[in-house]
Amino acid sequence: MSGTDRIPGSFAEQVHAIAAHYGIPRGEVSPAPEQGQVNFTVFLGDDLVLRLPREQRFEVRLAKEAAVIPIAQHAGVPTADLVRYDASHEVVDVPYMLLERLRGHTLGERGYEPGTSERAHTSLGELLATLHEVRMKDVGPLAGVEQRPALLPGPMVDWLIDAGELGRTQGRWLLGWLAFLEAKEAGASEPVLVHGDVSPSNLFVDRHGEVDAIIDWGSCHWGDPLRDTVDLPMRALPSILTGYRSASRSAGFDSDVRGDDAALEARALRWHILIALAKLHKGPSTSERRHWSAPKQARLLEILRFFASDPPSPWPELVLPT
Repeated sequence: MSGTDRIPGSFAEQVHAIAAHYGIPRGEVSPAPEQGQVNFTVFLGDDLVLRLPREQRFEVRLAKEAAVIPIAQHAGVPTADLVRYDASHEVVDVPYMLLERLRGHTLGERGYEPGTSERAHTSLGELLATLHEVRMKDVGPLAGVEQRPALLPGPMVDWLIDAGELGRTQGRWLLGWLAFLEAKEAGASEPVLVHGDVSPSNLFVDRHGEVDAIIDWGSCHWGDPLRDTVDLPMRALPSILTGYRSASRSAGFDSDVRGDDAALEARALRWHILIALAKLHKGPSTSERRHWSAPKQARLLEILRFFASDPPSPWPELVLPT
């Protein structure tokens, strides 16, 4: 079976029309091996990647990517070049995007376990520090890039108690821990450009094991920079924050998270707990083959695993005192 025969019927006509428009033979058209839930992704020859929204409601995310990619590249964040974004409906009846096809492997393919991927995690922290220097006040509005509201722990915990996912004693303890961490933070950060999905499958690594490109900008938004630390297991967090601090200092970034105290760690840990609680709101668990955090309890257990691994200072001091 050829690659073109594996394209689902719902996309076949659009894919072949776009390929023909750009002079790509049918024999050089094949679906990407890793597919997301938002876009259908196709390789067009050796140099191009085609992305088509799976549903009409996802079209705005494609427009968002088209607006953000040049901004990220201008800031110094390596990502696939935007070759063409076409919402004219002249070639096909849906918007589509053509991107440069990157060579190499993703961190998901290479392996992202913290014990074997320290260089990847440190270099990722450096790239995130660069990205987070893109501030909303400096850039202004970008198509589809919204400012996300803060996650409020109180309503989340109340819902989980009512749903039987948490006991009231556990809920009170969690709220106390989150308040303890918030008191150690350096204050609210002004909104920066947050990638929003720094998952292993969206990170390309070079032959030295360092992250050399971040892809898939459909989840980006204006928000707290530490939100971008939650998409890898928490055991990667010390290395990510080491790279983050190092890049901020060496480049002289006007960052509010450069200090040597535990404010950065406290804020990142608080995000990990909040996202873990939000995950408990979701429906039934799905396979970890899709994402390491797909099982509902995976994030909470990862936090437990991190603290059970005897992490260095200041992490033990961030546990709520008894």
